[in-house]
Amino acid sequence: AIYNALKLNLRYKHPKILFVEGIDGDNINHVVYKVSKKNYLINVISKSGNTTETISNFLVLLKQLKIKQKDLVKRVVITCDYNTRLYNIGVSLGINVLGLQSHVGGRFSVFSAASLFPLYLCGINIDFLLLGARSAVHDMLSQKSPSAVCAAILYSHLNTRNIHDTFIFNSQLEDLGKWYRQLLSESTGKKDQRCYTPTVSIGSADLHSIGQLYLGGPDDKFTTFVTIKKNNYDFIVPPEFDFLVSGINKRRISQINEFIYSGVKRAYIKKKIPFVEFSLQKISEEVLGEFMTEKMIETVFLGHLMGVNVFDQPAVELYKKETRRLLLKR
Repeated sequence: AIYNALKLNLRYKHPKILFVEGIDGDNINHVVYKVSKKNYLINVISKSGNTTETISNFLVLLKQLKIKQKDLVKRVVITCDYNTRLYNIGVSLGINVLGLQSHVGGRFSVFSAASLFPLYLCGINIDFLLLGARSAVHDMLSQKSPSAVCAAILYSHLNTRNIHDTFIFNSQLEDLGKWYRQLLSESTGKKDQRCYTPTVSIGSADLHSIGQLYLGGPDDKFTTFVTIKKNNYDFIVPPEFDFLVSGINKRRISQINEFIYSGVKRAYIKKKIPFVEFSLQKISEEVLGEFMTEKMIETVFLGHLMGVNVFDQPAVELYKKETRRLLLKR
């Protein structure tokens, strides 16, 4: 989420990150092709040290890239909980190992070694990231905590709404929305009780794909709008062909986007669809650190109001157990 939000601003001299997440042979083949003739580092990240997808991908990459045991030290860094099997194997082989605190769940680990190490390598200023996070913690302790306010608003609509859409008016932040989707769903989807199903929309593209559903479909959604006050670049629409769409010539792109967003808000107000809005100053390490921390604290408050433990995910273990059972059978 952080890397994809900031990667357009990174200098070419810094390494790039290629993510190998799900089990996907085509993606592995693409990664092998991209890195085989370049200098690369494999960072294996698994809290438990035995995540099926992660370890499978790691072992396949070792073979496809023809990494010998003597080269593991310069080609691999392991990030996992202390004293797991993966951690201990890494130490015994002399591989650099970054330990994680077992009590910090994956979705809350944004400011742990799991994220900070790769972000630092690719040129992102992690000091500013943590500065923003500390700012949000300071705000939490104030009498007008935005985290507490948002949690209370979300909870107040839970009886009549069951979908929470994060509608982001910037394509660079799509993965930020997906991160929040995981945060909210894994933290509050407990005890078979009513909770929000989180979705992510990107403006203005998704106004054309699902705007009809939001404005004309079931009245079951709560929306959080996220906008950026200032982008790094802005452009003016040239006056040529001004007859194609009236009113856009000589307008700045940012101004057109503001008009679109204002039109969306007016439509939501007319349809009485509840929403809150976050207006971020810009896309930067400090702003992202503050926003993500605010959302984590907000989720903790919401879970408290709902009476659920936001730090576990017992149901996720169900599919993992069934997967392991099938792997052992065959």
